[in-house]
Amino acid sequence: MNFQLKTLLYSLILKVPLMAFQNCGSEMKFAQIEESVVSSEGEDGSPPVTVVDDEIPRTPEAPEDPFNEEEDTPGVIYLPILDEWASMAFEDNVARPDAGDRDYNDAVFNYRVAEQYNQYNQLIRIFIELRVREKISGNNHRLHLYLNGDPTADFSNISTLSSKAIPGKANVTMTLPDGNIEYLQNVDHFVVVPETSGSKGDIYQIQLDLIDMEEPSLSEVRNYIDFRRYRFILQNHGQNMGIDLSEINSSDEMLATDGYPLGFMIPTDWAPPSEGQLIDNKYPNFEVYRSFLLDPNSIPIDDAYSWFEM
Repeated sequence: MNFQLKTLLYSLILKVPLMAFQNCGSEMKFAQIEESVVSSEGEDGSPPVTVVDDEIPRTPEAPEDPFNEEEDTPGVIYLPILDEWASMAFEDNVARPDAGDRDYNDAVFNYRVAEQYNQYNQLIRIFIELRVREKISGNNHRLHLYLNGDPTADFSNISTLSSKAIPGKANVTMTLPDGNIEYLQNVDHFVVVPETSGSKGDIYQIQLDLIDMEEPSLSEVRNYIDFRRYRFILQNHGQNMGIDLSEINSSDEMLATDGYPLGFMIPTDWAPPSEGQLIDNKYPNFEVYRSFLLDPNSIPIDDAYSWFEM
């Protein structure tokens, strides 16, 4: 998949109305895995019949290295695509959104996600790899991940809910940059990066084994990962305010008055501006994106979300 196709998928995901990501409860969609589940209603009106692909076991083993396989692993889908990275970038002046230098290199992370499904189309395991690409700010940060779509209890400035990545809880195995392993039990949100000072180049590898699985949905299947379900939030040490991604939360608290967001996602390995370089000077179409955030009806979404194309 080339850069243009990745950008197209990114834009198509964002065309799903944001209303669908508010107060969504336990709604969960399941991935379509190469005809592993086929549904058809009987002629007599009987319930749909599920045809199971025996090549994908009910509880498949975890691939040894899900992001560096020579070819896609059966039953696994990827964000953005196999062997590539997505990015997220932040300005950390959350207490004064109008005061930042707008170069978006305070904290920049690369990340990628793989979701593994069994033969019944149930999500059973998630893999996340994250690396600290850039960290220029003098502030120290921690990076949270909310799989439950609800960070509102932890941050005084966030009231927006979003769609869940998992229906319940998971057990987490996280390999830290120094090679040590941390285990978390029965969680739906946790801190990925505890501090960003001195962390440039650090890589975190995460495996989540789901505890709760819903019955496979025969009417709602998907064959891509909606990155908005993986809600990363940056926090400055010493503050109880969070910095959200604009694709998930573009409320007033996350925008400067002239439309500069505090954080955003890019579906590729993104090069931030140099220190002190206004992002508009390196990416002239960012002005279009800002205008869209201030008034989504003013600009076509495809134009707004292709600002990072050079």
